[in-house]
Amino acid sequence: MSHPSTFRLPNRSAFLTLFLLAAVGVPGARAQVPEEEVQPFFIGTFVGANVFEWGDLRAAPGGPADLPGIVDDLADRGLNAVWVTGFDGGMYGDISLMRVWLDAAGRRGVKVVLQGSGVPYVIQRQGAEVADETLRAAREEVAPAWAAVARTYGRHPALLAYSPVEEIGDNVELGENQTLRALAEVARAVAEVDPLHPTTTIHIASWSNVAIEEARLRRDGPGRIRVIVYDNYPFSHPIPDWADVSDPALAAATPAEAVSMYVEFLDRWVAIGRDANVPVWVMAQGHSSTWTRVLDGVPVTRALSRAPTEAEMRLQIWAAVLAGAKGIFFFQYHSSPRFPPEIEATLQEWEVGTGLRTLDGEATPSYEALAVIATSLKPHLDRIGRLEPDGGPAMGVDRVPGVLARGFRDPANGTRWVVVLNRDIEAPRTIAAGAEVAGVRLAADLDLAPGDGTILEVRE
Repeated sequence: MSHPSTFRLPNRSAFLTLFLLAAVGVPGARAQVPEEEVQPFFIGTFVGANVFEWGDLRAAPGGPADLPGIVDDLADRGLNAVWVTGFDGGMYGDISLMRVWLDAAGRRGVKVVLQGSGVPYVIQRQGAEVADETLRAAREEVAPAWAAVARTYGRHPALLAYSPVEEIGDNVELGENQTLRALAEVARAVAEVDPLHPTTTIHIASWSNVAIEEARLRRDGPGRIRVIVYDNYPFSHPIPDWADVSDPALAAATPAEAVSMYVEFLDRWVAIGRDANVPVWVMAQGHSSTWTRVLDGVPVTRALSRAPTEAEMRLQIWAAVLAGAKGIFFFQYHSSPRFPPEIEATLQEWEVGTGLRTLDGEATPSYEALAVIATSLKPHLDRIGRLEPDGGPAMGVDRVPGVLARGFRDPANGTRWVVVLNRDIEAPRTIAAGAEVAGVRLAADLDLAPGDGTILEVRE
């Protein structure tokens, strides 16, 4: 029987499992998969806010002049991608700032997803009464604007993808999402100008949205929407009774429930992407937030989402690798300042979030955890990006509860690999030498910290 690498893992900190990968290495040829056709696994963050007049980029001292500093910070911490929005508001933002992002990223080897600025809600409306208007707006307003972006920046070496629409909702009947239809119009216009860089979706992670996207892919195929992205923020406090939550499953109350929800959504999204030959990226959770609602004239604030622990940050990345996703972006980099009092006075509810950096600019524990694992993974992201599942889904390991393993193959050279994940975010796990892991025998004991993972080369 084949064996993973034969040396024993040393005792080490919770974040160092990938040093095993560095030790075994992979020699040689990539000729079977041309360089320009292979993307690495992306680890990045979202920079921007949903409300740009008061959003998190306003917390960046100096405004646009600090954008290169943000890119330097991300690159220094091992990230290789950034999902950015504009700065000055408006439907498409200050497009000139895209050049600032791209040039800064290009100098550091970071790839950029461009989302513009304000989300074009004109194509996010739903309902039969606005269906024609939604498509008209997509063809006559949104598509030409994004085609202009592609015409201007499509040849920039730091460009990764276009993201014209944020958080496609699920409040529609199965398969009849007007925003997806509108996005397809935009994607076609972009592809006519720039056929090399994909247009992405970004779905809210609900089961109805999974079904909507699966129905679209079966009915129409991916078309020019060539990357599926969805957001998945499972680590929450119990949702207040007064909150209007359309999907109660999103209100995970315990860490174990949050992990189960994250992994189940991840597996399902990646499966429908694989069936359509479309890569999947995850917009994962790196933030916490509070939710305020005015009740009887009095603002009442409740904690909504909580900051992920170090183990939960590790788990989000390793679960994505195990599922076969091709990238993960953490929402969000900055913290969102509170609305000014005169604005709050006009609102009935609002949300305030703390990102990977606080309003004072300090790195949060979640960011420090992300930096350690991203730095350890950085030398190996090309290989991880190439890996394709070799066989069935992830399987458990006998007598080691909470551990999953899955076989992969690198099509560049035919080498076989096993990805192993400890889904338990509270307790470490040890797999003893001789145990069967994804169909192969482990040659040495393997220690996994809570939420941690590793990747092993299978040596025949």
